[in-house]
Formats: sequence, C-alpha cells, structure tokens
Amino acid sequence: MVEKYSWITIVPIFAGLVFSAWYFMIGGLLVSGLNFTNAVMALILGNIILLGIFYKYGGLGQKLNASSSQIASSLFGTHGSKYFFSVLLSIGQIGWFAIIADIGGRALSNVSFLSSNMGVVVYAIITIFIAIAGIRVMSYVKGFLTVATMGLALMGLNNALRAPVIYPEEESLFFSGVGIVIASVISFCTVTPDYMRYLGSRKHVFLSSFFGFFIPALFAGFLEIMFTITIRTWNLT
Repeated sequence: MVEKYSWITIVPIFAGLVFSAWYFMIGGLLVSGLNFTNAVMALILGNIILLGIFYKYGGLGQKLNASSSQIASSLFGTHGSKYFFSVLLSIGQIGWFAIIADIGGRALSNVSFLSSNMGVVVYAIITIFIAIAGIRVMSYVKGFLTVATMGLALMGLNNALRAPVIYPEEESLFFSGVGIVIASVISFCTVTPDYMRYLGSRKHVFLSSFFGFFIPALFAGFLEIMFTITIRTWNLT
C-alpha cells in the first residue's frame, strides 16, 4: 500500500520545478520575441494548458494508485510498457535532467572554485541523492530552495527595475510563445502520476497542481519577463 501525503507535501516539489534557473529563462525567451502584454498572455495561456495536463494526467496516478509506467501498461500492454514506454520515458527524462544539470552546474561554478564541468557533476550528484531520499525529504529541500530563490529573484528584480527598459525589435507569433511555455514543462508532465499517486483525493490533486505549479509558474515567468526587459538578457547564469 502506497503511503499517502497531504497536497502541501507535493507543492514544494512542483514549485521547485519552476523556481529554477532554467524555468526563469522561459519568461525571458517570451519577451525577447513578444511585446510585454502578449508575453504575459502567452505565459498565462501556456500554463493553463499545462495545469489541465497536470490535473487530468497526473490525477490518473491518484485515481488508479499507479505510477506512470503502470498507467502505460494499460495502453501498451505489459511488454510494450516495460520496453517501449519505459525507454521513451527514460530518454525524455535524461534529456530534461541534462538541461537542468548543465544550467545548475554552471551557476554553481560561478559561485565556487569548481570548473563548469565539475559544477555539472557535483550538481547532478546532489540532485540524485535528493531523489533517492524520497518524497518527504525532496519536499523539505525543494521548499527551502524555492523560498531562497524567490527572495533572490525579488532582490534582483528590484535592482533590475532601475535599468533602462528595452523591447523586442521584431514581434514573434503569439502561439509560438505559448508553445515555448508548454514545451518547457511537457516532459515533466509525463511523470506527474508518480507524484500524484501519493495524494488522497482529486481535490488534493488540483490543489497541488494549482498552488504547486500554476501560481509559481506565473510568478517565476513574470519575474523573468521583467528581468529581461530591464537588463537586456534572458540568461541568468
């Protein structure tokens, strides 16, 4: 029997997903090609779609008390899930983890004596140990890091707003911006059942998705939009 947790336990894990250097870049990418209003609207619409995916697909984990691989077995069969889906899922998550490790590792090297490559290695090892420690430990660590990141981001925004404001010279398509937002998190959506399975009700699924992902994603994206239009770069590392 899977141990159940409150939605509050899952919230820091999802919030930690968006309060990170790589997701902060998403808002910057939006405003680099869209005006301020369209960038904000693309951020909102993209995250509304992602919220729906979190709730509907992730909610299957809670409803069926099953992991993403177990859910896939009903679609692909036992062997199809074991080989095809698992390999596909692994490749997607390896790519996602590699991006996070690269961004986080380079940021770590900037504030330490480590080289860029060693920063990536150390960051990856720390992340692996946190994952092995389990949901509760992951929640505590992510909660602390989320609060710390929010504080630093707000301090940075306060300084950035004193700089001259810039706007993109050419406007991109609105739905290209929406696509950027969706693509930034869609890989993680495939494993949301692995977290939602620990929740006790559909209400908790929605609360963890809304307060853990949707609200933090809008806040983080908006912060980076403001950063980019004031400091002339979307790359925080």
